[in-house]
Order: sequence, then structure tokens, then C-alpha cells
Amino acid sequence: MSKFGRAARVALASLVISSALVCGVERSSVAQDETTAKHELMQSDDFRVRVAAALYLGKTKSPGALAPLTAALDDPHPAVRTAAAAALRVLGNPDAIAPLTRAARNESAPATRSQMENAIASLKSTPATAAPAVKYAVKIGSMKNLTNVRGDALGAVMERAAHTRAATIPGAVVVDDDAAAARTHAPILVLDGAVLKMAEEKKSGGTVRFQAKVEFSVSKLPEHSLKASLTGGATSIGTQSSLVSTGRINALEDQAIDGAVESALNGCNVGLDQAVK
Repeated sequence: MSKFGRAARVALASLVISSALVCGVERSSVAQDETTAKHELMQSDDFRVRVAAALYLGKTKSPGALAPLTAALDDPHPAVRTAAAAALRVLGNPDAIAPLTRAARNESAPATRSQMENAIASLKSTPATAAPAVKYAVKIGSMKNLTNVRGDALGAVMERAAHTRAATIPGAVVVDDDAAAARTHAPILVLDGAVLKMAEEKKSGGTVRFQAKVEFSVSKLPEHSLKASLTGGATSIGTQSSLVSTGRINALEDQAIDGAVESALNGCNVGLDQAVK
């Protein structure tokens, strides 16, 4: 039963995250509930679960909550659309104004449209804050899959997750090439990574666990010297009865990889700060 919708009797995936930074700073799993909420908002069949997940994401104040909440503005249930608008207001990210405006223009439910308009007005009245100073430019390097599961596809999943998660590191800007990196006038760090583990384990009671472990090496340009190593692990949990297709299995594997990447990069500033010295 979902912790975000205890009244809903649906089989949902949950996520358990553990992380460690090789430089010696252990990280807590703050992202665990956020990751589960994102999954439930996007995949739950029960609108009550999706409503609760949306409201939770708004309270996280996480940059990573913006994309799933704006996507939920197109949810088929008006209660979820209303909750997403309310959550975006609480989230306070002005980047939500444009999708809220589009959604309000097409919204047929008066109460939901009113919530969207209120969120737009609130976000427009929020004083703009100065962008944080860029401390380092981050390039996403090669992402290898060292397991025998899904070949290059799993490495591609890790690469996408690395791009998304690295963009949320305070003080970091993700760049695609050396020219863009040079324009930041900041030290350039390269993240190369590898999927170290992807294992499926059937448990009693009909549950299935997908365990992922990833590792990043952090090097500094132009000397390409290794500066730090970041590791992360995550476990996604589903039910055997729900894994009716390869797509559902892949979705849980992707969720585990995304969680592992997030756990590795969550709070990694100490390691990155050391890397640029």
C-alpha cells in the first residue's frame, strides 16, 4: 500500500536509496520519498495516490519536482490537475508559469482552472532571486554498463539520469562541449560513470526487487586527473503480478538506475569542491 495514498489498494513500486561518497562523507537518503512520489504521480492507476504524490512533490522544493508536476497538469483526472497546480504554487519555481498558462487556457473544469490561475498569479508575484554563482562546469562523459542486463540501453538510462541529476547540483552547470564550458569561466569537471550492478531478486509474498549500483569518477580538465569517486545504490520494488511485460520490467530497472544516480550525486558538493581545488 502506498505511503502517499494509504486508502488506495494498488500495487506500486517503492524505492529505497543508499549512497556513499568515497571521500568519506556519508549521504542520507533524502531523495527516497521524492523518487517514489514521482513514480506514483506518473504511473499509479488510482487518482487519489496521484493527488497525494503531487502535493508531496510541491513541498519538497526540489528542482526535480518541476517536470513531473507540469506533466501532471495534463492528467486525465481534474483532482490531480488541481493538485499539480497547487503543488507548483508551493514549489515556487517561475518556470512553471508557461505550462500553467497553457494548461489554464485549455482547462474545462472551473475549479481546476481557478487553481491554475491562482498559481500563476502567485508565481508572478514572487520576487526573482539571483542565480547562484557557477562553481564548476560539469560535462557528462561516457556511461558504461558493466552488467549483462540490456547492454548499451542501460548505459543510456544512466547517461540521461546523470544529465538530469547533475543539473540540480548547487553551483553546477551542465555543459555539452569545451566551448560552452569555457564560457562559464569555471573549473571543468567530467563525470564518467558505470552501472556496476543490476540484479533481480524474487522475494516471498510475490514481491520483486531490482537492485542497482552505479559509480562515477570525477576528473578535472585539462589535465584529466582523477579527483573523486561517487557511488550510489537503489532498489526498486514491484510485484510479480504487475510485471506482465518487458516494458514494466524495464521501467523498474530504469527507476533503480535513476535512484542510484540520484543517491550518488545527492549532496556531492563536498567531493566536487575538493575536486576543483
